[in-house]
Amino acid sequence: MEKCYEYLGCTKRDCIMFESQDGKRCWEVAGTLCNHPGIEYLQKKPWASKLELCEHSSCLYLLYIRKNINL
Repeated sequence: MEKCYEYLGCTKRDCIMFESQDGKRCWEVAGTLCNHPGIEYLQKKPWASKLELCEHSSCLYLLYIRKNINL
């Protein structure tokens, strides 16, 4: 399964997820530099969880993962 930076074509090398090998998904890690304008905007607002933030922004990577595995 592709990583978020691969799926989204992200080149933000300073992101904690870039070339990460720990097996975590981007919504499980704080401080990511999301390659999605909706997430970047919502990160400035208080949210209960990162996953909720990704859901609210309709993150394409989250939708892709949910479609391909039962998350």
